[in-house]
Amino acid sequence: GDSCAAISWYTAYLRCATRTVDRSRVLSNRALCNQRIAQFELALADAKASADMDPQWVKAYFHQGTALEALGRREDAVAALRRGLVLGENSD
Repeated sequence: GDSCAAISWYTAYLRCATRTVDRSRVLSNRALCNQRIAQFELALADAKASADMDPQWVKAYFHQGTALEALGRREDAVAALRRGLVLGENSD
């Protein structure tokens, strides 16, 4: 897909989205798009913001982990992924 177009759409949506859960999901999706175009710092910022808005959203931690790994911060990446795994294990 066209990650740049998706980033633009998500950014526009964030200007008018009012529900926290919607904002969290959109930030998580935009984090993935930023990773796809190698904008790892932006991806990390969006993933962190997503988790801050909804600490139970597992994908936010996955996107944090993959962005941190791409930035060479492996210990931080493992910690973020572990947080997501704990949430995933407790969601059943």
